[in-house]
Amino acid sequence: MAEGWKQLIEDWPWFHGEGRFPVQPNSEFMPPVRLLLRPYGSRDTVPVSEDDPWGWPITEYEESLTLQPGLMDLARHVLDRLVPLCRGDESHGIGQHKLKDNPYWPAELASRSKTLEQERFVLLLPMALSMTQDDHAHVRWTLFGNSEQGPSRAFWKGFLTAPGQELPAEQAKDFFRHAVGRGL
Repeated sequence: MAEGWKQLIEDWPWFHGEGRFPVQPNSEFMPPVRLLLRPYGSRDTVPVSEDDPWGWPITEYEESLTLQPGLMDLARHVLDRLVPLCRGDESHGIGQHKLKDNPYWPAELASRSKTLEQERFVLLLPMALSMTQDDHAHVRWTLFGNSEQGPSRAFWKGFLTAPGQELPAEQAKDFFRHAVGRGL
């Protein structure tokens, strides 16, 4: 059985035959994003690597015009709430019911928050990106946040290069060195 992106093209052309490729109007059904091999036989322009079935390339264009601005916007929204909270400023806008008994905001940390005035902040937010299609058939990157399995599972899965295959330790350390802006 094929793995990774190769599953997308396994059994191609899967649509041949009576009733195997119904086309419905967008008003009734939003078709899935077609990646790599199109139903009419052409290839997608995504330059996937045969040697890396788990890698999915992102073009410089997508990264600079879509992903980076979107992730920066997300980080700004989170930091606009997190920084005032961590500095003891009541303008943080996070409801007290969300902070009560929150394992990520224990009472001991909350009581010392006003002493964090000089603290620097680094966000490590587990998330998943996926190609989705809107109601106008525009294919876009969509961000999916945390899961029902908690934030740690998604975070640690970020250090895998394939199922069960960990990133080399030095590369993982380099990630953290870059994130905090100094050597470890």
